[in-house]
Amino acid sequence: MTIREMWAATLFLWPVLSWAGPAEQFLSEDFFPGFHILEKLEESPIYQVYDRGQRLTDPPQLDWSKAKDLAEAQERLESLLKIPPREEMQLPCAFFTPDGERIEALQGLLRSPVLFFLENGQWMWPAVRIGFQQNVTGLPDVYLTTLSLRPAVFEVRNFMSSQEADEVMAIGAQQGLHSSKGQMQSNDLKKGTSHASFRTSKQAWLSNDLAPIIARLDERTAQVTRIPAEHNEPVQLLRYDTGTYYHAHMDWTELDFYPDQRHIWMDSHFGHFDRLATLFWYLNDVQEGGETIFPKHGQPICAPRSLGGPAARFCTGARDPDMSSCVKGLKVRPRKGTAVLWYNFLATGRGDRNSLHAGCPVGPNETKWSGNKWVRNKPWGTPGHWMPGHPALKRYGWRADDEEPSCHIAFQSHSDQPAALLWLDGKKAMELAKIPPHGSIAQLSYDGHRFQIRVGEHSSRPVSCRAPSSDFVITKSLDLVEIPSPECCQQPDREALQMQEYFEALLRYIPYVDQCEALREFLCSVDVSQMSYDALLDLEQALGRGGPEISVDARLIAALPQREVASSQFELFILAGTTLNALLNGFRRAIPAVPLGRIGGPNSAEQSLGRAERRVDLAVLLFGPGRGAFGELEQRPSFPAGEEETAARRGARPREGDWPGCHVAHGKVDWILGLEDLRSAGLHGDLPDLSVDPRRKVLSVINAQDETRCFYISLLGHGATGRRGRPLAPGRSWRGTTVDAVTTLVLVVPGQMVMDVCRVKVKDVRSLELHSDILPLPAPPERTPPGRSFVYDFPLEGGPFLCSQGHGGRLTHFAHPSTFYALDFDCAVNTAVLAMEEGVVTQIRDNETASGVDVENFFKWNQITVKQVDGTWAEYVHIQSAAVPLGAAVTRGQRIASSGAVGFCPTAHLHVELHLSDALEAPSVPFGFRGQEQDFYCQQGLCYTAHGVWSASEEAQEENVHMLHGERSVTMWGPDEEQT
Repeated sequence: MTIREMWAATLFLWPVLSWAGPAEQFLSEDFFPGFHILEKLEESPIYQVYDRGQRLTDPPQLDWSKAKDLAEAQERLESLLKIPPREEMQLPCAFFTPDGERIEALQGLLRSPVLFFLENGQWMWPAVRIGFQQNVTGLPDVYLTTLSLRPAVFEVRNFMSSQEADEVMAIGAQQGLHSSKGQMQSNDLKKGTSHASFRTSKQAWLSNDLAPIIARLDERTAQVTRIPAEHNEPVQLLRYDTGTYYHAHMDWTELDFYPDQRHIWMDSHFGHFDRLATLFWYLNDVQEGGETIFPKHGQPICAPRSLGGPAARFCTGARDPDMSSCVKGLKVRPRKGTAVLWYNFLATGRGDRNSLHAGCPVGPNETKWSGNKWVRNKPWGTPGHWMPGHPALKRYGWRADDEEPSCHIAFQSHSDQPAALLWLDGKKAMELAKIPPHGSIAQLSYDGHRFQIRVGEHSSRPVSCRAPSSDFVITKSLDLVEIPSPECCQQPDREALQMQEYFEALLRYIPYVDQCEALREFLCSVDVSQMSYDALLDLEQALGRGGPEISVDARLIAALPQREVASSQFELFILAGTTLNALLNGFRRAIPAVPLGRIGGPNSAEQSLGRAERRVDLAVLLFGPGRGAFGELEQRPSFPAGEEETAARRGARPREGDWPGCHVAHGKVDWILGLEDLRSAGLHGDLPDLSVDPRRKVLSVINAQDETRCFYISLLGHGATGRRGRPLAPGRSWRGTTVDAVTTLVLVVPGQMVMDVCRVKVKDVRSLELHSDILPLPAPPERTPPGRSFVYDFPLEGGPFLCSQGHGGRLTHFAHPSTFYALDFDCAVNTAVLAMEEGVVTQIRDNETASGVDVENFFKWNQITVKQVDGTWAEYVHIQSAAVPLGAAVTRGQRIASSGAVGFCPTAHLHVELHLSDALEAPSVPFGFRGQEQDFYCQQGLCYTAHGVWSASEEAQEENVHMLHGERSVTMWGPDEEQT
């Protein structure tokens, strides 16, 4: 049953005083901009209109007897209320019944004795008056009590049970928490403000697939807010220890404070896509401190009919409080199982400045556990795009052209001591963050801003950030040494520039920090500008970029001119020899002993290569797994015994989204050329799905339908470049003995939009060969049926294995209900595949051999299916061969197949999915595994064994959590940090 059906079926549960009857109970002595109440006069089509929900002695009346449809009725009401036309990306107004059910037709409108009309197009509970109580349909023990009118704040009693709160805290503790961060305003970026200066809590992100309780509370949030669950962000779990706090801030984006950050304007749809509501969970009682305070409680709404800008910020009685004070304002004390709901926006669709709130310092010997559940006014993840003429640019003061250029600065420590990063403002020094021993940190700053490192009483020399980026090493002697970037090697001739572009493309192939830095060192220590054109071509071909694979004369490499680089710089590149070893593998080991000179740093080449051989063969990292020069299809590298902790600490672990040869764009991302609506692009009429401009060689995909669609496109034998000439690295595809270079694009394009994807390297577009598959974006299937959960044994022997795609994985799983809840585990070919549960083999398919990233391989896979004793069907896909016959009875943990890479496979992996029927298109359902100590549910980007999530140390586990919920969340979820 859907939420709407549940609401409709349970309307009779509402107490008589809740809404049945006249509008009188909802009318207020105050007013609420954008929130209008209509009351029907007896059985007529005439309604009294209470503008902004305010009690009036003689309200105007509106006769809908001649309205032909809902649109005409709404147009008449908007004319009466003088509501301005909608802006681009702004939601249309909408009608609701008093229980939050959206009205979609005129008949439903005329049947309702009381109507709510909201200009922002989404449901908001009426605040009415302080102390006003409302029940929540479908949740008989949950009710809302109004705590404040300005802003609208409600206490939600009995939101969760004590047991549920304990379970959420336990999940958070298991995941690990890290320091909270927020979205920096432009002035704070210029000043180098640290997150810790306004926020000292710890946090973890909890997605629905972590555990059934998280998904259950997500649905309950939708019931309380009356907004569909797809508008909800994942839970931000927070822990405040004694003395920790979060100074006053907004949960919505005030564009006035981001005048030069274009991505924020696009992501927020120019102010029309944001966090409409916050449902803040209290997971435990706090006796002293830890209150949620609203310091602007009771202040007036400035320019209530304005959509924002300076006029909405200042008026009589409106004042900005001390952001660090917890003295004046509405305070809500944490009470276990209770939640607080507040609206960050007025019903006009404008951000409410009175929603400013803070987390007060927690008292002595106290800990506060809480959770942020943000509810957006549009489905979470809705892409935006840039509109140069949007009225919000003038309203909020866009002025990026007048600002100094931004600059990215990073520090990598090789010191055994912790260091403090300082930002220098004239003679003042402000501490931004701590850098742990052998740790790293990055900051977004501005060109010319100065920094230094302090360890105890010792301070380094000041260094400056030089746009676009500057990278520094903290040496063991606590000096700062700048890392030369690829731009250091300025080539005067075209051939050398081509070589540099190729090396930069190699950098993008390597998903490991150390090797990436080592290859940068190689690029900047070898003076490619001194190489002959023939030498460039030989080196290029040897590295596999194009042409036949050839052997390279060792004398050619040994004769490369060397740059003079201070030896202290090489402290960073202790794995330079490892990368060079990978290059040697790329040369098909044609030069086993080359005098490498200064490239290897202070250690000899023999020592470096010896250390490399003891660690890992990196050839597969440079070019992706494949045959040819690198032997059979290989798994991602694993580390020898005793080296896992070092590898994890150094960041040498796979990241989510490493799909060789595949380039994913769900809406607007930084590597595509552009995304705009068809009308702005001047496109109309009968349009093709795919188009290639014969002059500019630009590949475009066109979605002329209203629904969002997925485009899978494989370019065969042709290179491609994205925005700013970024090479789109190819992968490979095999059919028998034939090996093709293939670049595959995975694109999600909203309705009525055109995406300019990339430039194709082809002389004549008529010779372009591509394969494609286009399908509508489906809605996610329903989760596990109520009262059922599925937990089994782990399906692979050995490990650890990277979960390279999880629920709704952005490569393939999202595109079909049958795969949505599937799990992918990267593993070597011929890894033992084990039965997760007892059952009978009902299907075997192991006659296919095609492999790689060609879209055509979607329809060429091998699999074995087992009907399990609990009545479910488990499918094991991409196997090399079955180990049991059709109809065999299998036991839990029995080997049933050997893993492979058959079908659409960027890497060798096992794909597992679970179904409640054996129908061809049966949707998948979530499932977990029995761990050594407790059940676990796999997340994309983490490594697992049969015992659970794999991490060699607490430090590595914390780093994994940080990667998953920090940097990686930007890629997966868009901006999900709390805004400041």
